[in-house]
Amino acid sequence: MTTHMTARPLVPEMEDVFIDERRPLHYKELTQILIDRGVWEETPPTPAATVVARLSTETKRNSTTPVFVRVGPGTYRYNRKYPKQ
Repeated sequence: MTTHMTARPLVPEMEDVFIDERRPLHYKELTQILIDRGVWEETPPTPAATVVARLSTETKRNSTTPVFVRVGPGTYRYNRKYPKQ
């Protein structure tokens, strides 16, 4: 089984994207931004599936205070206060 490594853990990378974008994102758009930022040393065969699975896992794992919240079909928002710009 091949492991597709990221330069940093995926969740903090996703958080950075949401903080930079400051709006809800569809997982496919989030995936493209992560690819454009070079998050993966080797892009997984199905990067969008990897991202949506991680979003779903994080949402369920931290059900009382999730980092990400699903706001529509395939669309998530950041569930923390944005740092001041």
